[in-house]
Amino acid sequence: MGLLLKSDMIVEEIIERIKKNLNPKRLEHTMGVLDYSILLAEKHDEEILPVKIGALYHDAYRNHKKSEMIQMAKKHQLHITKEEAFNPVLLHGKLAANDLKNRYPNLLRIEEIAQAVEYHTTGYVFSSKIGKIIFIADSLEKNRIYPGVDELRKLSIEDLNTAFFLILKGKVRLALEKNHLILKETLKAYNRALINRESINDQHS
Repeated sequence: MGLLLKSDMIVEEIIERIKKNLNPKRLEHTMGVLDYSILLAEKHDEEILPVKIGALYHDAYRNHKKSEMIQMAKKHQLHITKEEAFNPVLLHGKLAANDLKNRYPNLLRIEEIAQAVEYHTTGYVFSSKIGKIIFIADSLEKNRIYPGVDELRKLSIEDLNTAFFLILKGKVRLALEKNHLILKETLKAYNRALINRESINDQHS
């Protein structure tokens, strides 16, 4: 009971913090990610608490100005890549993950949660389902509206890995169409997901 109470207090503490730091639209998105992440966790047999914390924290620094993100990254001695220097918004996941680890260093599965938070935009070769769930929920929560989103939602309930792969593929395609950066984490995750899919197909051919 004591552990459960502490967990509930951490979640409430995080909710109060993000309410102060996020604008209404970003907060609405965050709560949408929370709801969808819980749904995916329930459907795919993952612990709820770490998913809740990752979902709530993923955009905790998203409403900071670009110049502030650079300053905070330097203050905390975080490595700033060339891509992040070019587009400082990319730092928001790294800043949130660093803050999360500093505030709750003894939280169970903290490294997996922080990994999910840091790479929720780019995707990653995640070490657990937590990362995939937050990444997918970020793209599929109820406030996201774009062609094919309903089909992806249905798929994500049935097949987490295929939904993860198709969302990565969509990000790569969109980046090419809009001349946006394609980060190495995205490409590595896409390649690994593709190799895993091909391996499964080979086994069943």
